[in-house]
Amino acid sequence: MSQAQQVLNDVKLMKPEKRKAWLKENSELVEQAFDGFIQESNQVLGQVGLDEESLKLSQTIVQGIKDSMDLMGDVVYKQQELES
Repeated sequence: MSQAQQVLNDVKLMKPEKRKAWLKENSELVEQAFDGFIQESNQVLGQVGLDEESLKLSQTIVQGIKDSMDLMGDVVYKQQELES
């Protein structure tokens, strides 16, 4: 997940034309990656217990997904804002 976040951070810093092209070329790949993260996270969360370590892991997973989704939203929103 951290690798995906790094890629999205790099995309966020691209010039608008380059970012638009990247989003067009990679939107399906990004969607598949997030679907995979969510599915894997659901599997992990479904198997964890209620001990403190498991709860911290769950919180880390959820926060990582949230951060990634927020970053993706920033990238897409920034691009849409530029196109307006």
